[in-house]
Amino acid sequence: MCFFVCAFSLFAQQQTSTPPQNSKVKRADVLFNDFAYVEAIKLYEESVRDGNIDAYVCKKLADANRKIGNTEQSEHWYRTLIDMGTNEPLDYYYYAQSLKSNKKYKEAEKWIKKFSEWQEQDSRMKREVESIRKRICPILDSNSIEVVKLSINSRYSDFSPAFYKDKVVFASSRDTFQNRYVWDKQPFIDLFVCEKDASLQLKNVTPFSKELNSPYHEGPMTFDETGNTIYFTRNNLNLNGKLVKNAKDKINNLKIYSSHLVGNVWGGIKEFPYNSDDFSTGHPTLSKDGNKIYFASDRPGGYGQADVYVCTKQDGEWGEPQNLGETVNTEGNEMFPFLINDSILLFSSDGLVGFGGLDIFLANLQSNGEWKITNMGYPLNSPKDDFGAIINEEMKWGYFSSNRKGTEGKDDIYAFKFKKIISQTPPDSTNLVSTNVVGGNVVGNNPPQNNSRGQTQNVTPPQNTLNPPIDTANTVIFNGKTVKVGETFVLENIYYDLDKYNIRPDAAVELNKVIRFMILYPNAVIELSSHTDSRASFEYNATLSQNRAKSAAEYICKSGNIDPKRIIYKGYGETKLVNNCSDGVNCSETDHQLNRRTEITILKK
Repeated sequence: MCFFVCAFSLFAQQQTSTPPQNSKVKRADVLFNDFAYVEAIKLYEESVRDGNIDAYVCKKLADANRKIGNTEQSEHWYRTLIDMGTNEPLDYYYYAQSLKSNKKYKEAEKWIKKFSEWQEQDSRMKREVESIRKRICPILDSNSIEVVKLSINSRYSDFSPAFYKDKVVFASSRDTFQNRYVWDKQPFIDLFVCEKDASLQLKNVTPFSKELNSPYHEGPMTFDETGNTIYFTRNNLNLNGKLVKNAKDKINNLKIYSSHLVGNVWGGIKEFPYNSDDFSTGHPTLSKDGNKIYFASDRPGGYGQADVYVCTKQDGEWGEPQNLGETVNTEGNEMFPFLINDSILLFSSDGLVGFGGLDIFLANLQSNGEWKITNMGYPLNSPKDDFGAIINEEMKWGYFSSNRKGTEGKDDIYAFKFKKIISQTPPDSTNLVSTNVVGGNVVGNNPPQNNSRGQTQNVTPPQNTLNPPIDTANTVIFNGKTVKVGETFVLENIYYDLDKYNIRPDAAVELNKVIRFMILYPNAVIELSSHTDSRASFEYNATLSQNRAKSAAEYICKSGNIDPKRIIYKGYGETKLVNNCSDGVNCSETDHQLNRRTEITILKK
């Protein structure tokens, strides 16, 4: 999915300080500029472990991780950049977006508020704050939609399903090992077909067409009512099957192609007339009569990065693309449209207010030609990217794609069904489907680098607006907070399973904050102290806590290339309980886990 989003969203790179004259960073910059982000990240991280860290490298790591969808690492590096004192407004915005994607809504709200101090007249920021508040309300507990995980997903990307006769066709990078895409080291994407059973599970996956699958990317597609005509997304290729790059950015853009089924062979492949070498056009969907085609494009004159357009066929020829307007399109990305019964449009957006990343929205065409927008809500939407949704004509079930937590690969396909009966309603109805969704008029929430026509604005933050934490001779900044030297505090979410001292994934996320602190303060010395609950013997707990402290220290030193002499670790066993759960007291597992904690003391700055 990252390829299809980022092909539409190639931002001008911000320069944060002067590029350092470091050989690893120089090589990483070459890879970054060639969109080989995975390999670039490795070199930037090696440079950091060598002790070469500044705002420039942090910015590159933050942006590269954001572009490949690694929200945990993008959060980490944007925060590091902020601690260093960045003056780029978008760094704060993207940091807040990373927090949202990682379900840290309260923290995201705080940073959006701080950012809005730079943009007092920008009502989008106020709506963003309100949207974050909604995310921690009961709206998350929708009982109207059931999401079903599918067994066909691979360890690679599987996404953008489409109905094809009584089957389903989807895009996937499985089994295409002849080439790998430099952006994220995934194999190139081809089209596959599978069968659907009564439980909505998909099975018996086979390549869709050897005529349509090229050595490069084929992606989101749509079929006409007969199933004999396909419109599909593909890399821009010349007559010899070679990639064509645009003159400005040296980027290979996306194009829409069509093909007709003759017998058992897909042939007559031709370009959509409004393709261009200079911008991307893709993600097509057709009306029932085949005379309207909706698609996404970042062509000039839109509202933002990628907009949804429609063309109408007249006398057998496609008319000029028409933008769906500012109700649907924002300064962000609107893409993956899917048309239902000619008056309902599903699409994904990261510009409209959502749960984080791309969210799935429902656009209901009104009698006056306007679109009424509704967020499809949880659990269809998540803090990650949710996109490529399709629904059957009876509005009872469908499929969508997501890279949410628990996916098998980079992106997975999920089935969903409405638990309540969904009735067809007139276009002017306020609520088209009887689901617990975020209702009403959903408004734009966009990165403020562009105005309503996609033109870049220069935003200069006022001095001392953000009230940054204070770093003095006797204080340090730890994860954005001022901490006194000698002060002891708990590392939140550093918990251990009963009788275990291995580092859990949730603990690793928090220990990465310690690594960042140790890098920013190269002379700092800390003490890590580990504590157990009161279960088991006093002696056993003393040994267990010592092992836990040692395990945490070793993780920091190994993962961050930190000198072990800078970390003192000590286990206190059950001697410093934070509640009354001592021997003989009946406590819940939650209360016991609070005692299985790790604390940090800043001994030296």
